[in-house]
Amino acid sequence: MHADGEIFEAVVRSQVSDSARLEPRAASAFRFDSRPVGDNTDLAVTPEHPRPLDLSDAEDTVSADALRSMVEQRKEILRAIGVEEGGPFNYPECGGARTRRGHDSTSTLAAPKCPKFVRRYVTVGLPYRGAAPLLDKARPAESPRPDARGEQWTVLVTERSVGPGRQQWRQYVTLFRRDSESGRLTLAERFLLSWAAELAQMDIPQALALAFLALIAVLPEYAVDIYFAWRAGTDPSYTPYATANMTGANRLLIG
Repeated sequence: MHADGEIFEAVVRSQVSDSARLEPRAASAFRFDSRPVGDNTDLAVTPEHPRPLDLSDAEDTVSADALRSMVEQRKEILRAIGVEEGGPFNYPECGGARTRRGHDSTSTLAAPKCPKFVRRYVTVGLPYRGAAPLLDKARPAESPRPDARGEQWTVLVTERSVGPGRQQWRQYVTLFRRDSESGRLTLAERFLLSWAAELAQMDIPQALALAFLALIAVLPEYAVDIYFAWRAGTDPSYTPYATANMTGANRLLIG
C-alpha cells in the first residue's frame, strides 16, 4: 500500500514535469486514472507479445478493501499535486488534421473532431514486488542489469494521447528501487513494451491507403515468387512453384 503510493506519486510527477517541459500549454490536459490497471501477475510472465492491460481485467492480486484504499490514496495524491482524476478521453472521430477530400477530389469532407491540443490519459498498474521477469524480455541485450540489492518494485504504465490529427497508445514497464541513502523509491529502468498510433486519412483517400496496406501485406509472397521465377530460368522444375505462388499472392491481394 505504501509502495503503491510512492510509485504512483513518482509516476505522476514525472509525467507532469515532462509534459510541462515539452508542451507548457498542455499541462492542464493531463488526466490520471486512480484505478490500478490489470493484475500484476501479468508481470511475472514473459510473453512473446506483451498484451495491453485494461480496466476490464477481472482478477486482482489484492483484496477489494485494499484496492478501494489504494484508489482513495491515489486520489489524494492527485488532488495534492493538482492533476485531474478520471477515465479516458473519448474522441472516436479524431483523425487527420489536414483538409480531407472526397473521391472526386472536389468535395471537402468534414473536419476531423480532434482536440486542438494534446490531451493525455495515464493509468498505472498494480505494483509487483521485485524485478519482474518481463523486464528481462524488454531489456536490450546490450543494456546491463540494474543493481539487484535492496527493495525493488515493477509497474506497468500506460499512456494514451489524442491531439490534432492522431491518437497514440504506449505501454511501459518501469522498475523502481529503494535508495539506501534517501530511503525513497527511485527510477531504476524503464522500457517501452508496446506502441500504436492511429491516423485518419490525410492526403490520400481511404481506398488508396487500404490498397497500399494490402500490397505491403503480400510483398513477401511476391519476393518468394521472384526467387522461384529466377530459378525456373535454369531449372524448369521450379516453374509450377512460381505459377502457384503468384496465384496465391494475387488471391491474397484481391481477397
